[in-house]
Amino acid sequence: MSTQPSPPHSTAVKIMAVVIAVLIGVIAGLISGILAVTVGQGLAEALSWGAATFMAVTTLALFIAQSIGILRP
Repeated sequence: MSTQPSPPHSTAVKIMAVVIAVLIGVIAGLISGILAVTVGQGLAEALSWGAATFMAVTTLALFIAQSIGILRP
């Protein structure tokens, strides 16, 4: 039994994967910032928590999309 390669994804699917990854990152960053303010951090710390969470979650989501084959050239 041979496995056939999956067909390449269209440009629209790739763009949507990137947009979804960024939106997930934005939501996670906002939640992280809200939690930082809730635990008593200042505005600067809340912004840094949110920015770090945004970068980490967006990178993870893009890596997952690449791993499952959506963002392969």
